[in-house]
Amino acid sequence: MAELFSNFWNDGSAGALALRIALILIVTLVARAVVSRLFMRLRQGAQALKPERVSLISFTRHVAQALVYFLGGMAIMNQIPGLEKLASSLLAGSGIVALGISIAAQSSLSDLISGVLMSIFKPFQVGDLVRYLDKDITGTVEEITLRHTVIRTFENKRVIIPNGVMNGQAVENTTYGDLRVCFFLDAEITYESDLDKALSVMADIVRAHADFLDVRTPEEVQGGKPEVLVRVADFLDSGIRLRAFVWAANPSIGWQMKSDLLRTLKKTFDEDGIAFAYPHQEVILHRN
Repeated sequence: MAELFSNFWNDGSAGALALRIALILIVTLVARAVVSRLFMRLRQGAQALKPERVSLISFTRHVAQALVYFLGGMAIMNQIPGLEKLASSLLAGSGIVALGISIAAQSSLSDLISGVLMSIFKPFQVGDLVRYLDKDITGTVEEITLRHTVIRTFENKRVIIPNGVMNGQAVENTTYGDLRVCFFLDAEITYESDLDKALSVMADIVRAHADFLDVRTPEEVQGGKPEVLVRVADFLDSGIRLRAFVWAANPSIGWQMKSDLLRTLKKTFDEDGIAFAYPHQEVILHRN
């Protein structure tokens, strides 16, 4: 059997060459499927035990798949007459440098290195809520591949950003370290409205919300720091801007909470006779 296989593998006929190439392709595809399935199982286990490892497993899966394709390509090149030396040089290392230069010319090497750096230093991971500041894109990191990062927006659309861009620009990671968020609840009232009453009403509305998070330390509580901070933010042409600092457990709760507070604020201000400011003009006519 071994001698028969050796004769087939060394047969120089076109038919035997085609069969060997087909066999290598099949083995490569099977190996790729096995690697993919193995890493998918590891990813499922990481999600259940240690979610922070999901990004590393996802990135490593793409590296392993690329390695399988590379070895399969080298094996096919080794079977084609005239390409054996090229395949040997690539495997030996001298050809890899040339290949890297070629990839760098197409900006792909930058994306690859950035992907490795992000996998090591973890500025964000799969599942983090991030905002790409340069383009004002907000969403959840869905996948980090060898070349790009996939972000799922709130509209359930996928934005694909090259790793070199993600690694070179400022990215706001809402999930990094602390899930709690502080958002501003702004309201503009007229100069004729009761300012102190408006400040008190805003604080009461925020405090009464079920999802409001009190982040004061015991020392701050003892020192008399108010539970809800409401400040006069600015004097505008049309009125006075008030700002409440509202804390929530996570961005999702904070978004819903802000919607609830705005609705309650409008209703309460109307009931208490506090007028919202809006741009308007008064025209005064002088008659001779």
